[in-house]
Amino acid sequence: MKKVTVKGLFIALLALVLFVTMAVVASAQEAAIVESGTCGDNLTWTLDSEGTLTVSGNGYIYGDLLKGPFCEKSLIKKAVIEQGVYDIGAYTFQDCENLTSVSLPNGITTIDNYVFSSCHNLKDITIPNTVRSIQQGTFSDCSSLTSIVIPEGVEEIGWAAFSRCSSLTSVHIPTSVTFIALEAFADCNNISDVYYAGSKAQWNSIHFGNEGEGNEALLNANIHFASSDSGKELNFFQRIIQWFRNLFARLFGR
Repeated sequence: MKKVTVKGLFIALLALVLFVTMAVVASAQEAAIVESGTCGDNLTWTLDSEGTLTVSGNGYIYGDLLKGPFCEKSLIKKAVIEQGVYDIGAYTFQDCENLTSVSLPNGITTIDNYVFSSCHNLKDITIPNTVRSIQQGTFSDCSSLTSIVIPEGVEEIGWAAFSRCSSLTSVHIPTSVTFIALEAFADCNNISDVYYAGSKAQWNSIHFGNEGEGNEALLNANIHFASSDSGKELNFFQRIIQWFRNLFARLFGR
């Protein structure tokens, strides 16, 4: 068994001190809460030093046209809405010019009027499949959005909901959508692909406000259908071919 020397003890002690010091420094570097408040009857919010806004609790976020329910809007870079929030009031994040990403929980049913309007740097948002309606102007002027996936369950897309999203190139639309309002995708002139979860016949049954006025960019894009209207016909002909194959086998023993 090796003897423990004074030098060895000194090195071990030095390593321990260094480890503790690094842990303390790392802890000190964690984002600190710089502001906090309430934004609903049972909701609280915090903003950390890195610009992440977190909303916690249960209920409805109050909307405010003039200043929003939080801190100075320019400080918000990321928004995390935790489970328990079921609705976001109108104008809540409007003009949050430095907001780049938003995390929304399952349970939200409505994204209200102009909630994210003019968030020019917003690039990353996932709409949960509990949402049933995207309201008027919700994402209007979000000029950094390049793609949007509307989840199954959404039934209507409101007036100007995505208008002037000038970088938008692809849109995913589910079969649950039955109504797309006037100018929902107005001035989205870079849309090249629309991915529809149903057939062409189902697409044609969607009601477009004022006969599609203001949605020309969407309607003139390359629309990819997930299923074919001719599926039943194809299956019928496949059965006919199989019948002849079976008859041929019986007659000629093949």
